[in-house]
Amino acid sequence: MTTSKRKSDDYSQVCGYIKKPLALRFRTVCKAKELEISTVMEELIEQWLEGQKIDI
Repeated sequence: MTTSKRKSDDYSQVCGYIKKPLALRFRTVCKAKELEISTVMEELIEQWLEGQKIDI
């Protein structure tokens, strides 16, 4: 049995506010492609961090 991300110590919730039309498009495309929103967010955040000049 797998542990949900919500209950896992390996994951942390990240949230913020974006405009409603963008959120709707994002959810719609994720659903259409059968992708988990959290997986896409993680990939996009990793890509963004790789482009930053700060290495922590």
